[in-house]
Amino acid sequence: YQFGELGPADHSAAFATGGLGREWAQARWKPNLWVYYDWASGDADPTDDRHGTFNQLFPLGHKYFGYADLVARQNINDVNLIWTASPTQKLRLLAWYHVFFLDQARDALYNAPGTAIRVDPTGAAGRDVGQELDLTLQILFSPRVDLLVGYSHFWAGDFVRATNPPGVTGDVDFTYTQFSWKF
Repeated sequence: YQFGELGPADHSAAFATGGLGREWAQARWKPNLWVYYDWASGDADPTDDRHGTFNQLFPLGHKYFGYADLVARQNINDVNLIWTASPTQKLRLLAWYHVFFLDQARDALYNAPGTAIRVDPTGAAGRDVGQELDLTLQILFSPRVDLLVGYSHFWAGDFVRATNPPGVTGDVDFTYTQFSWKF
């Protein structure tokens, strides 16, 4: 919970996260399955003297809201499902699915660093931000060397499509490769 003043406005905001999961340690691939719900408050009326958008202070990039870094812990609801498995000792798989919607329709959508990237002050664009799928494959060559290959896709929801510039769908594809050598 946050409270105080933000300029002339009284600030009162909060966030909460909850999850349930299970690990099947005795199963062949040692799968894990978790369901999470993450909520961060938004500002219901940006024109009044009360500010309700949670400030995430020190963001952790794609730690919680998907690897494409399109969403922050500000004015957001995220229902997500994450599955991990290790088919062998040298391979790790991850599939992570997010359903995003705004807490308050008249507040903005904020990106991973906390910058407002889309807004409809009327609220007419709705609250449906979109959905994201993240897939990764990690290959462990040794305890200190690994290769990570990933793909993310974001399907724009009604809010993103309505606040796009003309001719832009809002869908995003993101691929990456990361080589780590710890010494």
